[in-house]
Amino acid sequence: MIANIELEKSFISQLLLDSDVGVNYSDTEDDIFTDSEFKKIFNTIKLCQKKHTDYDISVLSNELYKTNPLTKWTDTLVNLCSYEITSALHEQVYSELLELKKKRNALLKIEEAKILISKDRIEEGYNLLSKIPLTQYSDDFNEGLSSSLAKDILLNTLTNPKDLQKERIDTGINELDRALGSLRRGEIYTIAARPGMGKTTLLLNIANNIKNNEEYPFVIFSLEMPMKTLEVKRMSLISEIPLKVLERDKNSRLLTQEEIVKLNTLLKAESLMPNQIIYFDKPSLNSQRIINSLKKIKLKYGGISGFAVDHMGLLKFNAKNRRDLEISDSLVDFKAISKELNCTGLILSQLNREVEKRDSYEPIMSDLKDSGGFEEHSAGIAFIYKDRDSKRYIKVAKSRFGELTKFPISFDGTIAKFSEFQ
Repeated sequence: MIANIELEKSFISQLLLDSDVGVNYSDTEDDIFTDSEFKKIFNTIKLCQKKHTDYDISVLSNELYKTNPLTKWTDTLVNLCSYEITSALHEQVYSELLELKKKRNALLKIEEAKILISKDRIEEGYNLLSKIPLTQYSDDFNEGLSSSLAKDILLNTLTNPKDLQKERIDTGINELDRALGSLRRGEIYTIAARPGMGKTTLLLNIANNIKNNEEYPFVIFSLEMPMKTLEVKRMSLISEIPLKVLERDKNSRLLTQEEIVKLNTLLKAESLMPNQIIYFDKPSLNSQRIINSLKKIKLKYGGISGFAVDHMGLLKFNAKNRRDLEISDSLVDFKAISKELNCTGLILSQLNREVEKRDSYEPIMSDLKDSGGFEEHSAGIAFIYKDRDSKRYIKVAKSRFGELTKFPISFDGTIAKFSEFQ
């Protein structure tokens, strides 16, 4: 708790002006404020987040009036919004203090669990551990433990299949899964190619497989193609109706009656499926906007299986800073959010023109634009390319959990489909 009314006022002002900021504090208690009005406003913002309701001054005023009708809430909120915010520093200060508070509370509970376990009150200790985010604080718990039984309980808590989702996520392409060791939760992967090689199409193939086999949504942040184009591609993939027919290309034929029935059946089946792909196609996205959106989706759906950024070169960066450092920082952010949300991340990027000067057309790591950050932070890097005979390949140039290899892949652009090479 910070006894500084100006700091509190500045922080509340940021919450009112940007609802994305509020996502970061949805599980925070109101004791971070000393002012009673700020506490009421903060709790109302949390209530809106819990209801998945976008809030503004009007929405908050109505909610606040229900429980506190004597206060002129609209005037209060307008005055707070016009308050001069010094910088984002206040939010950073609060964020750091809240993280310390969370860690302190977790460590106190961990110490309590240690005492329970040492007194052979194993079940009570286990129940207490199951309520603590031990993935963040496991090192603190292990430090100084002498009981092997306690360590076993901790390990079981961290890896209990009833409590945690499976670590691996399949792409749906067997050769790629073997090379990468499948996709892992808490890791990011890079898919790179020259334009026209099928980066986005491969992403849609993987996303559709994840949608059909995982419990939670897959999220695509498309900085290049509109969401309608992406969904038409995916419908062509699952229906095997030519893409040009679905796009109603002027030189293409009309849908047949059989195709119409097939499409209606698929759309009905899709609507009944519990899982889905969520698209974002807003331009000028930066890494923080993406992270805030992912946190909102996690709150709404209870989890996320994975996310993709298509593509990294179109992400909004600070023009004053070095581009390679900005990319590296964004990749660090994406890896951190994949760990926090227990999901996998796919980052698409372009290769530079050097690959086209090579006789074999086979990419190498230096062909990846601003490759340093990708090499350091990606668990796996896959290139799509065609040789001089127009045979398409996927080359796995980095694999933390698998093997470095390349293999031919079949690609049918008419229905946006990648499949095992026959």
